[in-house]
Amino acid sequence: MLQADTRTTAGRTTTAASQPKLGYGRRRLNGTIPSHQPGSSLHLSRDRYIHPLGGSLPLRTSEAPRVVRLMEEEVFSRFGYPRRILSDNGPQFTGHTWAEASRRWGSELWTTPVYHPRANPTERRNQELKKGLRLRLHDGNQKTWDRHLPDLLFGLRRRKNAATGMTPSHLLMGKTILRPGEWTLQPEPGHMPPTTQNEDREQEARHRQAEYQARYAAAPSLPRDFPGDWVYAPNHRLSNKLEGYNAKLAQARLGPYQILDHISGEVYWIWGDGIAHKVHGSALVPAPTPGRAEVPPTD
Repeated sequence: MLQADTRTTAGRTTTAASQPKLGYGRRRLNGTIPSHQPGSSLHLSRDRYIHPLGGSLPLRTSEAPRVVRLMEEEVFSRFGYPRRILSDNGPQFTGHTWAEASRRWGSELWTTPVYHPRANPTERRNQELKKGLRLRLHDGNQKTWDRHLPDLLFGLRRRKNAATGMTPSHLLMGKTILRPGEWTLQPEPGHMPPTTQNEDREQEARHRQAEYQARYAAAPSLPRDFPGDWVYAPNHRLSNKLEGYNAKLAQARLGPYQILDHISGEVYWIWGDGIAHKVHGSALVPAPTPGRAEVPPTD
């Protein structure tokens, strides 16, 4: 995928319609699953672009200070500080605390389009985690899901990636981590094949991934809308009993909104209701130019 055209300095949020497949890392906080641990209900899913050897950690709260501390103590201390951090638009990742922390780290903040899960690359990893947990908990106590995470992650780190042709552990460390007793099947230390350098492994993975994408990935689509165009956007307002508002009976789309900027791929900034919204082009429908419409600011 192409890198977003819009860039910012450290600590400022950047829209990432699509990111380079081989980058430093991305983090995402997601999910609400009851746990056997008192007060623990969330997990932090950490992906590295092509070698996701991170982990899933139970969290008692998802407030920004807790997430910042966990990143510094559990992630950065092991893997170093990233150049970019990709997240969704949750309040933990759009507030002052997260922005200040990113300035301290020297990292750029990238966010995905709202209401478009496919734009978040960690969704696939989350699906794999949930699938593995379902297999382990189909006839047991679902509140013990976090106890199964180490075994589940061990299997994912040993599984060969279809695009890179390597396991995550091999790509990161130069060897695939072993199962219990598997060392008896390995050659003696003096007869072990030489371990390739990290740069060579990454270059090989890049090459294999490029071939995989050329074979299976669809060609990047050209933008369908341009700055100045008017569009309708989906209505995401939730039902509110006190206000007598039922989302099922409301209009499916709102607008018209004016497109402010084409960011990259099919991601746009649109102006409506006095603020700018970041949306994916697949959710937009062309609208006629209104006779009298709100004009967004130019700055």
